[in-house]
Amino acid sequence: MNYGHRATFVFGIKEQLYLAKDLAKELMDESFYDTPFFDAFGDEEQARKYQNKIEALRYKPVSSVHMCTSETNIVFNNLTVTDNFNTVVRVAYYEDQEDIKDSEYKYMTMQMDDNLRASSLRMGEVYGGGIHKQFMAYRYGVEYLRSEAEKMYDGTVRLIGNARIKAGDYLYIHDNTRGLHGMVKVREAVHIFDSQFGFVTDVTPGLFVEANEVTYSQLFQRLMGTAMASCANMNSRVIEKYG
Repeated sequence: MNYGHRATFVFGIKEQLYLAKDLAKELMDESFYDTPFFDAFGDEEQARKYQNKIEALRYKPVSSVHMCTSETNIVFNNLTVTDNFNTVVRVAYYEDQEDIKDSEYKYMTMQMDDNLRASSLRMGEVYGGGIHKQFMAYRYGVEYLRSEAEKMYDGTVRLIGNARIKAGDYLYIHDNTRGLHGMVKVREAVHIFDSQFGFVTDVTPGLFVEANEVTYSQLFQRLMGTAMASCANMNSRVIEKYG
């Protein structure tokens, strides 16, 4: 996973990526039992339980899923649709090392949809030293167009403060005020504390989009179904209580 110049190794399926952080060595391996720290526990069983608990804290999900509704935590929803994104990409790639030395790159052009009108074609470019041959050029191009498509959604969804929401998460919106329901990507999350609004979270939404040449699990569709059922149950209880 790349954010600018920073790269983080993750593992798991796409919707359930995890990252891991290292803990102190004495808590991670068998040397745990050879340290004075082990003496704090009366027996090996208690020490093992503690070690397993600590190890579990190493793993953290890259992305989380949150739910917001107009009845509970949406302050306002200004989600809009824009055309401020590229729909075509030109990817530079090389066949061998000599191409790099001579700066003789080849190019692959891809577009988001073959049925786009000429007025909707907006070009972006991708260059990278790791783009070797056409297959890698294709993969880079697909990812570039996917990330560009996320920008189709813009605006701000203001929520009652939730410090757990972060960029890269997913948000299920159930907004009966505007009639908007569905999953969006959290492109940006800004947490605000002030005397006027208290604690609120401003989310910049992104279109939830996947490339159609890859088959993924149905996890997000199931989560959306669960969220819809939960919201329907919540609404019925609100109506029953307040009329």
